[in-house]
Amino acid sequence: MHVADPAARTGIVCDVDDTALVTGLAHPLRAAWQTMSRAFAQRVPVEGMADLLSAAHAQLGGTGTPVVYLSNGPWNFNGPLVRFLARCGFPAGPLLLTQWSPTDQGFFRDGRAHKRRSLRRLHADLPDVRWLLVGDDGEHDPAIYEEFAREHPDHVVAVALRQVAVGAASAPVAEHHGPVPVVRGPDGHALLERLRPVLPSPAP
Repeated sequence: MHVADPAARTGIVCDVDDTALVTGLAHPLRAAWQTMSRAFAQRVPVEGMADLLSAAHAQLGGTGTPVVYLSNGPWNFNGPLVRFLARCGFPAGPLLLTQWSPTDQGFFRDGRAHKRRSLRRLHADLPDVRWLLVGDDGEHDPAIYEEFAREHPDHVVAVALRQVAVGAASAPVAEHHGPVPVVRGPDGHALLERLRPVLPSPAP
């Protein structure tokens, strides 16, 4: 069980697939094979992302800073994912997963809607927290994070996006969604280098 510190003023939301865990969602058949055939004990983390989250967690306040992992994966993967994140050195935190089952809108739940709904719930449940949003550009994270930053600019510290899209060009050190800085890089080490200058220091 993870309980948010009521005094926390900053937190981290991190996508899982191709942000923390190498999945290859840019290649759907390969991603499906990885998901269904390989045990989590054999899966590998994205280079440098555990270091990025650990460093950002420390810079934003350490123990009192909530870390939330947001994924379109099914809730059945919660246990294996928790063990994978711990084994690879990621900060501990709850996983917001979904249900893979038919709905009245279609055979599978809408992953984008799940992420949007989860972000809005975090904003409602923790209204005093400003979030660092970490994801990748392989699917919908840029648009979902931009939308949330546009709706709640005072509640987003920064957006960090790992570049996985085919042909993705190197971006400037910092873009902006309005007042919210956006950094991009091919792995966690590059992202951390570009993110450090835009992260606030914790209040004394």
